[in-house]
Amino acid sequence: MFSNYLRTAIRNFFNNPLSSIINLFGLIIGFTCFILITLYIEFETSYDKGFSKAESIYRLDHIQTSAQLAITPYIMAETFKEKFTEIDAFVRIIQWNETLKRDNNDAFNELTYFADKNLFEIFDFPFVSGDAATALSEPASIVLSEDKAVKLFGNTNVLGQVLRIRGHDFKVTGVISSSDNFGPTTLPLDIILPLKAAVVIRPGFANFFLTTWNGASVRSYVTLKPGTDVENFTERASQYADERGKVTSPDRSYGVKTMGLLDIHLHSTSRRGLIPNGSITAVYSFSAIAVLILFLACINFMNLSTARATQRAKEVGVRKSLGAYNSQLVVQFIGESVVFATISFVLSLGFVTLLFPYFIDLLGVDMQFALFDGLLVVGLLILAIFVGAIAGSYPAFYLSAFKPALVLKGNVSRGNAGILLRKGLVVLQFAIASILIIATAVVYYQMQLAKSIELGYERNNLIILNKVADSFDSFSNQLLTNPDIESVVMSHVVPTESPRSTTLTRMINEQGRETRVDTDNNFVGYGFFKTYGIKLISGRVFSKEFAQDIFVDNEDEALIKGNIIVTEEMVRGLGMTPQNILGVFLSMGSSNSVQKHKVVGVVNSSYYKSIRTPMKAMVYYNYLNKTAEFTMPRTTVKIKNGALLNGLSHIDRTWKQVNPGTPISRTFLDDNYNALYQNEEKQSNMLNVFSVLAIMITCLGLFGLASFTTQRRIKEIGIRKVLGASVWQINRLITGEFIRLVIIANVLAWPFAYYFMQDWLQTFANRIDLHPLMFLLSAVLTVSVSWLTVGGLAYKSAMTKPINSLRCE
Repeated sequence: MFSNYLRTAIRNFFNNPLSSIINLFGLIIGFTCFILITLYIEFETSYDKGFSKAESIYRLDHIQTSAQLAITPYIMAETFKEKFTEIDAFVRIIQWNETLKRDNNDAFNELTYFADKNLFEIFDFPFVSGDAATALSEPASIVLSEDKAVKLFGNTNVLGQVLRIRGHDFKVTGVISSSDNFGPTTLPLDIILPLKAAVVIRPGFANFFLTTWNGASVRSYVTLKPGTDVENFTERASQYADERGKVTSPDRSYGVKTMGLLDIHLHSTSRRGLIPNGSITAVYSFSAIAVLILFLACINFMNLSTARATQRAKEVGVRKSLGAYNSQLVVQFIGESVVFATISFVLSLGFVTLLFPYFIDLLGVDMQFALFDGLLVVGLLILAIFVGAIAGSYPAFYLSAFKPALVLKGNVSRGNAGILLRKGLVVLQFAIASILIIATAVVYYQMQLAKSIELGYERNNLIILNKVADSFDSFSNQLLTNPDIESVVMSHVVPTESPRSTTLTRMINEQGRETRVDTDNNFVGYGFFKTYGIKLISGRVFSKEFAQDIFVDNEDEALIKGNIIVTEEMVRGLGMTPQNILGVFLSMGSSNSVQKHKVVGVVNSSYYKSIRTPMKAMVYYNYLNKTAEFTMPRTTVKIKNGALLNGLSHIDRTWKQVNPGTPISRTFLDDNYNALYQNEEKQSNMLNVFSVLAIMITCLGLFGLASFTTQRRIKEIGIRKVLGASVWQINRLITGEFIRLVIIANVLAWPFAYYFMQDWLQTFANRIDLHPLMFLLSAVLTVSVSWLTVGGLAYKSAMTKPINSLRCE
């Protein structure tokens, strides 16, 4: 029986080549898209699953009033371990950019990580060589990943080799497997040193960060004991952190958020993680797209199968008259669909393998091809069988319900049910396509807004360099001898980076009333505002002519002084104007602080991060100590318009002269800004591609359905031509039926598209309005595509000579 069903399925495939090929290609495209997106989703949701203790590990995120940071005070985790019995162990990690040198003076700028010696007890990175238990026990030890070992030494046999950092030697005591071998992780630890080494190579780190509860400096991870009430622990830990923070800053609020390790990548909103946060919204969006694309292919299958029912009606009648039961016919037709879907799935695996490199390039992710690993392919095969059964279910029940006495007489009409179903499915297809088109347009225009909005600063021809502090004077002086270099300036952070920790700023007016504003801070050198094109609104900028402009830091708060420049946003927050705030003294920090800083200038506000968050109040200090690596780590070089290549060459030459043996570390500010929107870029790229594919699948189905419709109405068309109908009238008759369905689909899709995209736009503080033209664009595009699809077939049918269509067989 099975072989008979199989032969029938194959014969039916070749007897109806057009609809069969359309179904085949539709399902192949649907499965290919679904599998590619599934691989991406599986990658995004597998972060940190390679660690055996992942489910019990939590990151402590520090809350400072309105800011939530992925870094905490150095002493927080250690103090919590003593205070709360729920904590089994803790480990702290610091991330710095350092220059590593070999004995032959080869130098490499690399991100380095400093961690407590029990790092590998909590995070069980697989070791290729060395002992995980003792790898970080000595202060002068260093652990490398396989990739870094190859980069630094040319091979992985590097135990005992020595690397020098800031004049201190560190011996390689271990090599861990590269992250590719145990899956994606939020801890990209490639070069790891003991935490004790941080104080050795940067003595300035100990001056403030090792004891304070107000300055955040490390990423803190804890393992909680089984059965711990995480919510209760978080509440008590937050209360304790608030009490400790209020000792020096009673007017501010502090807290802790325990972030499960497996939730960090997709669910964290904290700033300053070890890697950029992922987006659970993107995962949900791509999941929906994958399902919708596959659903469109299933709709095509159902539509064409029911439309072709009349061609198999006599087969059903004959089988029933010979004793076949409805259930047997249902099994036969569903079996055919399952075989068809399985063949499409197998063929789609080849397309997935071929397209995978282009897919990950489109997304901009470092993802390994893992389709044939584990049970994933088995699960997808089961899905393919399920899809075949679902897609073939309605046609199977539809065909098996024919009455043999009627169909053998030539009466295969089942009423309007089948026609209404096909129309409904066409409407559903184009509604889905319309939603995707609108989403594509909204994401595109929001991205254009992000790239064109007035940021409050210039970002063209600006080069950001690190590790210049010790040689800034000689480096900048030599750079400025070239007329292509406009300016060189240092700062603590630059736009596109998270500013320093938020500070409470207080102002007391003449009536003794106090006004408070949470402000971001930035230490900058002379010329910062000119370099970045930040406009002066009132007062003046920092100048060497005024000794009081220099920020003076001291352990005695009474000696902390220095004029400041504030932004418009801060002026508004204080209830002042840019003119009358000049000369006003502001207090920074806690209410018992005696710090007083005079406002000497007001500049326009700037977006330091993306436009998802609103502009914040900002205070600028002029810091003179250029060798303070924690205060002024960034150097910005502005190159004149039209001289970028010459300017870059001069920067590189000058760097080699001033810092021989140390590689330069530089980026374009414009590139840093674009990186802020990498998740949105992914969504935009995906929507562009899959919207086109959705339309393609929809048009394939529409083409097949229109082809069948015109063929079935060929005699009607011939009669109309004999009676004087023009080609245009016949074309309008056939296309009009489908165009009406497309218009209805758009009208039904608009409310859903509006709701989803309005919800997505809420994640941006500055966003576009949902303009009616975006919705009309979807309607025009879908109507045009459907008209071209159906119109060609209609025109061909209308041009057929009546004598050919009316003569009897």
